[in-house]
Amino acid sequence: MTTPPFEIRPSIIKGDPADTYLHWTKEIMRLESVNPKVLLDFSASRDGIL
Repeated sequence: MTTPPFEIRPSIIKGDPADTYLHWTKEIMRLESVNPKVLLDFSASRDGIL
């Protein structure tokens, strides 16, 4: 039995689904009048300057 090829959509690589999740979270928190402190965490795939 062979495994079918798995295609990774460019939108997944770019992070579009995560952006949508964060957008809806922001809207829900705004509607609930919640204003928390937010921490950004990320990882880089190569060296660079931030």
